[in-house]
Amino acid sequence: MAEAVAWAEINPGGLQVERLTLPLFEALELDDSARDLSGVLAAISVQIQRLGWTREQVGDRLGQLFGKCSQAHLDDMELALWNLWLEELSDPKSHEPER
Repeated sequence: MAEAVAWAEINPGGLQVERLTLPLFEALELDDSARDLSGVLAAISVQIQRLGWTREQVGDRLGQLFGKCSQAHLDDMELALWNLWLEELSDPKSHEPER
């Protein structure tokens, strides 16, 4: 890992990794009271149902946003970001993940 970091510092722009970002939520911070994730998980479930997404569509979008294929692999911060991102989607069809 250290070798990769050293290489990246010597070769800025050497790696062109395209990935969706969540710029609206970069400043989001969770405090210790946010550790009970049951409310966040319930809200995520509601949003996914509202969007009418399949498990495959959810996995595709998680891969694009977080590089992870399952919600189970997201940490606390990522779950909070995922929930906020889903809440921001107004038209389910216009934001449907590509298959």
